[in-house]
Amino acid sequence: VDTGVWYNGTNNFNQVSEFFFTATQNPNWLNWNVTGVPFTSGHTYYIKSRATDKAGNVETTFTVGVNTNTFVFDNTVPQVAITLPSLPRYSNLPVVSGTSTDNVAPTAVKLRVWNANASAFWDPTTPKTSPTFNKNASDPTAWYTVQTSNNWAVWQDTFPANFYSNGVSYSFDAEAFDAASNVSTIAYATFTYTVSSPTAYVTLPSSAIIQGLAGISGTASGLNGANVSDVQISVQRLSDKKWFDGADFNNPGVTWRHHATLAGSAPFGWTYNELTTPKLTDGTSYYIQAQATDDAGNVQTDFSVGTETFTFDIDQPTATVVIPAQNGYFKSGTLSTLSGTAADTTSTATKVQIQIQRLSDNNFWQDSTPLNPAGAGTWVSGGPQWITMSTFTAGTWKYVLQNESLWSHNTSYYVWSMATDLPGNVQSNFVVGTSSNLFTYDTQFPTATITNYYTLGDLVAKGYSPMA
Repeated sequence: VDTGVWYNGTNNFNQVSEFFFTATQNPNWLNWNVTGVPFTSGHTYYIKSRATDKAGNVETTFTVGVNTNTFVFDNTVPQVAITLPSLPRYSNLPVVSGTSTDNVAPTAVKLRVWNANASAFWDPTTPKTSPTFNKNASDPTAWYTVQTSNNWAVWQDTFPANFYSNGVSYSFDAEAFDAASNVSTIAYATFTYTVSSPTAYVTLPSSAIIQGLAGISGTASGLNGANVSDVQISVQRLSDKKWFDGADFNNPGVTWRHHATLAGSAPFGWTYNELTTPKLTDGTSYYIQAQATDDAGNVQTDFSVGTETFTFDIDQPTATVVIPAQNGYFKSGTLSTLSGTAADTTSTATKVQIQIQRLSDNNFWQDSTPLNPAGAGTWVSGGPQWITMSTFTAGTWKYVLQNESLWSHNTSYYVWSMATDLPGNVQSNFVVGTSSNLFTYDTQFPTATITNYYTLGDLVAKGYSPMA
């Protein structure tokens, strides 16, 4: 009909006017049929049948629905697609939607829902607020017709949040039908429903006290297979509770800053480079928290783990020499232990080293095991010999000698002490009388002499009473 040509009875539509041809009869023409007509899908056709009896009378009256019919030939299956869900994970999916097409006209789109945990399809006769998943793949009652407002070109269905369970994977299966009963292939869309928030962790700085900051870094992980799609960082200066805005600590409220890099796989690694050493204040503490977002849209709200607090410390610690005292003189048996203290303004001193110099030849004392001193050794030339104190507790250090044989009579010595603090700042200033003391070792008794004397008679002569 839509091309205006008629079938010629021999496999072609090439007649410009109505053309009758003889059908194949079934005994006595009670039934007839025609085969091999090259119908083309999507075209409209008009069929007219005309009978002739044995007397040669030819049928001339034609009634629609009796001996004339019009129909559309369609052997093309419709197409169906699911446009939502389109992502691997969702934390909220109230609408499932898609499209369908057909060369003539789609008549319906049906859907079924698979629950991976239940290994079954949803029974659509049960409510969406408390769904039952008990249908198998061969059960046609798992399919139900969805909604459309434009003849199935676009279709959709709605689902409440309590239709889904956290951590469960779902598959939506869709198929389309047309007026000729052609059925599309099944379209699938699978996703995991997750409402579990991801967590970001600060791993650098990793120390409570630091002396420099090149950047901040950490890791982040999602739950239920979710990938981390974003990490933001906020840093607070604890001295005034101000938050870092990218330039300085100016903001009174939490200020989130974007990560510099986010890469890898779970646990994902991230970096943040805006905050560095020049923007920190010595002796001040800072609080860092990181916030992760996953590819389902879940945003971290719990910061009970993964945060970091640190103190910036570039002050040098100070070690003092208490024994021997500055300008002191020590006799034999009084100088078998050297001792002192060490402290730091911001953190704590973690190491003390000392060196001893003999002024008579400027040689230095070398302990036989300087990293774990034994209190024995020898004098060497060539420069300072630092000895690390193994006895250093509660801010006090001691260097215990096996004996006093290293000291020589009437010889002066210098003792220096040098401290290192927790973040690694090393003392470089040695004040005489505090961190460096001079003393002299003296083992011989003094000698007293009488340069003049008086007899008792001389004293009496001078008027002194014998009793006096």
